[in-house]
Amino acid sequence: MTLEDINYVAQSVGVVAILGTFVALLVQMRQTNRLLRNQAKRALIDGTRMISETVYQTPGLAELLVRAMAGGLDGLSPPERLQIMSFLMTAERIWEAMFVQYQEGMIDEELWKAHSRQTQAAFNDNAAMREFWALRREFFMPAYSAFRDAQIADKGGSDSLGYGAKPAPTKDAAPPPAAAPGSDGAAA
Repeated sequence: MTLEDINYVAQSVGVVAILGTFVALLVQMRQTNRLLRNQAKRALIDGTRMISETVYQTPGLAELLVRAMAGGLDGLSPPERLQIMSFLMTAERIWEAMFVQYQEGMIDEELWKAHSRQTQAAFNDNAAMREFWALRREFFMPAYSAFRDAQIADKGGSDSLGYGAKPAPTKDAAPPPAAAPGSDGAAA
């Protein structure tokens, strides 16, 4: 075997080693990406869980939320209004962070859509949340604000979360039509 043959063998071994390192690096990058995506999913679920836990672990907050959902912020005392606004700001910051993770591809579309439908229903069923958004919208990222604005514009049905609060009447809402005399209101 000549010196030139040894050189070719060494170069071939070097190329195989480089290709093996490249393949190992690709596998490691895929595993890291999968791990980061799973962490983002857990963060989304943990964030929504934290919002719910705050409601049932904070004495009086659930009752206060129900009152605010039905009548908006105007009927609340200043301390109650502060508590609701602080709670909603915290919840919206969690949602904004999750929105960024979704935009960066860290949360898959199916999970994001499921959770965003829940928050859309909460906004559309809740006078206090709509008032909060009108007062605090400018404090959020423009892309997130546009997302939330679109959700608010695409109104869902009343009480779609089933919390039992009646939606606040809108100024332009017409009263429901009266039933015909002798009618029980049932469809034929």
